[in-house]
Amino acid sequence: MHEGRSTGDGRRPRGPGVVYAALSGVIAVALGAIAFTAEAPPPPTIAEFAPSALDVIDDAPPEQTTRFGSAEGSVGVIPGSAPTPTPIPQLDPVDVPRVRRCVGDPPRQIEDPQSPPCVPYWQGDNGGATSELGVTGNEIRIGFPSGGEAYEHLLLTFLNRRFEFYGRQLVRVQLPCSGSQAPEQEVACAKAAADEYDVFASARGDSHGAPYANELARQGVLFAAYQPFFDRDFMDARHPYVWQYAMGADELFRLTGDWICSRFAGRPARYAADAVLRGRPRTFGVVFQQVEGDESLDASLLTDELRSCDAEPEVVIETNYRFSTDFQSEATTIAVQMKSEDVTSVICLCHAISFGDLTRAATSQSYYPEWLASSYAFMDIDWHLRTWSEHSQLGQLMGISIMPRHWPPADHPSVWAAREVDPGFDPETHGVAGTHAADQMYRSMLVLASGIQLAGPNLNPQFFERALHDTAFPNPDHPLEAGDVGFAGDHTMTDDAAEWWWSAGGRSPYSQSSGSGTICYVDGGARRSLGTWPSGDDPFFDPPCDSGASGV
Repeated sequence: MHEGRSTGDGRRPRGPGVVYAALSGVIAVALGAIAFTAEAPPPPTIAEFAPSALDVIDDAPPEQTTRFGSAEGSVGVIPGSAPTPTPIPQLDPVDVPRVRRCVGDPPRQIEDPQSPPCVPYWQGDNGGATSELGVTGNEIRIGFPSGGEAYEHLLLTFLNRRFEFYGRQLVRVQLPCSGSQAPEQEVACAKAAADEYDVFASARGDSHGAPYANELARQGVLFAAYQPFFDRDFMDARHPYVWQYAMGADELFRLTGDWICSRFAGRPARYAADAVLRGRPRTFGVVFQQVEGDESLDASLLTDELRSCDAEPEVVIETNYRFSTDFQSEATTIAVQMKSEDVTSVICLCHAISFGDLTRAATSQSYYPEWLASSYAFMDIDWHLRTWSEHSQLGQLMGISIMPRHWPPADHPSVWAAREVDPGFDPETHGVAGTHAADQMYRSMLVLASGIQLAGPNLNPQFFERALHDTAFPNPDHPLEAGDVGFAGDHTMTDDAAEWWWSAGGRSPYSQSSGSGTICYVDGGARRSLGTWPSGDDPFFDPPCDSGASGV
């Protein structure tokens, strides 16, 4: 095996921090332009399977409740009173039994199929300041970076109305964090979150990676990331503080290797567009980029999995993520090496922007292999691929996604939440980036809201962790095919993945997307876990394209 290693200038990679240096302007405008209106919540816009889905459930069934809070009654919404945070607008008193309702069968707290289980209504003494940071008898302080303020107001208002926070209200705190930041700036912001802003937890922002998460843990502040940039060892070593919506990077790499072994190893490279490569027995190459997680993260779990099915890669290249123009020359070197080693199938554990550089470099070398991808670093988002990639290479792209499958914005739980507060909310008015930015913040906050609710009145990081580890999420069958979730034994939420392929002529579910081409899902987006992939590569590139463009 020939190995190449490129480390650039040796500094820690600036992952989404640099991506959002290019994209944060779009996303900040998308979210910042969304106006807030504090109206009484309208009836839910999502139809559940059973007509009784919206009936009030005064008590959750015993198997669906937390062990850490057990009292009866109800609580109103209490506005935040601290001067530091940006306040949630004053809400009129609400009839809690009418508003806080359980949904569906098995019962869950909100319409999202990834919702935590419902809990009984509660009233009583919550113990006041039960945690050293960010918790009083009236509020739970959540730190947010700059940008997205309007959507965050909508989301926190929704969560305060629909989740049980035991007499407290989530309060938004603006942290002094911006887009692209050096590691020392991330550390400074994390220290300020504890020392100056007294927050209980921080939601995912534009560019917060290992230095930020590590310092928050040292300070005793919870952090909920979104993308799979941290592995289980990193999170376990910093428990109970570091959490992630996506499964750990190590789990994702192992799952990707298992998928490749089941679907592709030992078979001809039938989808390569290069006539020289097409039909040859598959040989694999790996490009791994360290994007935002702990610097000990590498591709070994993927390569070990491939080795177990006699598919050891011919080339393994490890590099740091750098923004597009900085990576172009390195991408050419990688493409030349892959071609010279007759690699038929390139596995890209890399950022979507860097993948674009690789596709252009491959085209310049008249090299058209199969491309295999995963959810690592935005490689399963259709508008990222369409925006950054050489389109002549996308016709050979296949992958797995641990994120909920794409649907039109009206079918996103992040939009349901906002529209329950502001019926006029429309993220696509501000481009497809607005929908994805809302999804990221929503899913980060879903982790935090779930743990806060399940921890009960005596809220602190230890009970937050214990409650999530001990709770089974409902995971109902649902047409969204969002995927099963839960925190059994780890600090990550997603548990499975869907398969997809790229269709050059497919119609994106996002009406504001420019150009043709989108992700198409195998078997309607059916979800699978480690060891359950079917054998054979027949399902890929088999029209019609199931992109979810028509909604559910």
